[in-house]
Amino acid sequence: MDGRPRIEGTNIIFDYFGLREEGYKYFLSHAHMDHMRGLNASWNWGEIYCSHETKAIVSKMWPELCPFLMGRDMEEAFDVILDAEGLVSVQVRMLDAYHCLGSAVFVIDGFFGRAVYTGDFRAERALLDHDIWREDRPVDYLFLDNTLHASSMPQVDRAHWRELLCDLVRFYPSHTRFEVGIESLGKEEVLESLAKALDTKVIVSRARFEVIRDVSELDISYFVHNEADHAQARIKVVSRQAINERRVVELNANPSEFVVCILLQASGPNERRQVRFQGPFAPETLRVDDRVRLRRLAAAKKSLDDLYKRRFFIVPYTLHASRYELANFVRVLRPHIVTGIVSRERKGDLLQYITRWRGQPSDDHVARLRRQWDEYKSIVVRQAGEEAGAKRQRQQQRHTQEQQREDLVRLITKARVSRKNFDTTVAIRKLQRGAPPEQEHVCERPWKRLNLRKKKTRTCVT
Repeated sequence: MDGRPRIEGTNIIFDYFGLREEGYKYFLSHAHMDHMRGLNASWNWGEIYCSHETKAIVSKMWPELCPFLMGRDMEEAFDVILDAEGLVSVQVRMLDAYHCLGSAVFVIDGFFGRAVYTGDFRAERALLDHDIWREDRPVDYLFLDNTLHASSMPQVDRAHWRELLCDLVRFYPSHTRFEVGIESLGKEEVLESLAKALDTKVIVSRARFEVIRDVSELDISYFVHNEADHAQARIKVVSRQAINERRVVELNANPSEFVVCILLQASGPNERRQVRFQGPFAPETLRVDDRVRLRRLAAAKKSLDDLYKRRFFIVPYTLHASRYELANFVRVLRPHIVTGIVSRERKGDLLQYITRWRGQPSDDHVARLRRQWDEYKSIVVRQAGEEAGAKRQRQQQRHTQEQQREDLVRLITKARVSRKNFDTTVAIRKLQRGAPPEQEHVCERPWKRLNLRKKKTRTCVT
């Protein structure tokens, strides 16, 4: 993700935590690192709204963030107050984004109209047919995942790719091991399908194991995190960066071992990392019709020598919406303003597709947006007037208190001067009458100050 997606004129910001100021409302769509820039264990700049699954995943990464993560249920509406006085609020709903565990699409209704932030998502049929798009409220702002908007990648259901992978791994001998390169979060359903197809276990990292166990609904019995105790496991998960030509050659250096590498990534111009090398273990990208070809090969019982020579496959299994899905999604929502959230340099290229998918907005829609902005401005002006009046009142009270304090000091000073003048006047009058001024007799010996008078003795006559 690139940029700082936010609704202009508000303090709502999505998937970016580098802008740290008081009063901002932060929303986190899912727990991928490129959507959590600026977030760390020292965060104390406000609440972060997300799904319960995302809260659980982020809490495992940074337990210190638990007080700031506001987990909410999918499909349930909740209110978020934007200002300190409680005068401006928005209603938020989260829909399943079909990207990874806990990923959400935010639908926000407020004074600005309706804004939809997809984050990273797949425009599955369940999302397109959701009842929220049938409400009599158009979408004014759409923040769209444009990762693959310019890609020629075919529209294929993810279930098809899972079945194709299962057919592929079954052709290899039973001693074949597989290394699968995927992201740190997501595509766990592919791993479960492969484990079921081979009747084996999948070795994953401890962090992924805990996420699958605590957050997902997958069968945890197919996953292990201790490689030493499960040497018979035939599938191992590694990072995408670990799958390269050197890795493939090293794994197959021993003739007794047979290792096949499978890289799950999108195949398009927007894919950040392209695998490009030649040689005996050059990667082969699976196509949509490969499943049919494999079935024909099995039916004819032909030699599988050619298949065994292939040790590296790239599967275009993506968690992002294709161009076809984006077109359907924009046609359903018909938003007024569309902003791509991925890659600034390609946002201009996105406009040519949006205009064709969406069409031009109506004049009534533009007029309604202007009325909404005028209403919001009136609220802001009223708030500013109330704040200015309260500030003047506080200043007047402060001035009155300072004036009272100065008057009190003046009275006390005047009283002290009057007392001093009174004592001076009394002494002058005594001098005028000839009376000596009172002087304190100082004795050299302190005990002589005491009035030691002799007691008179009385004689008792009996």
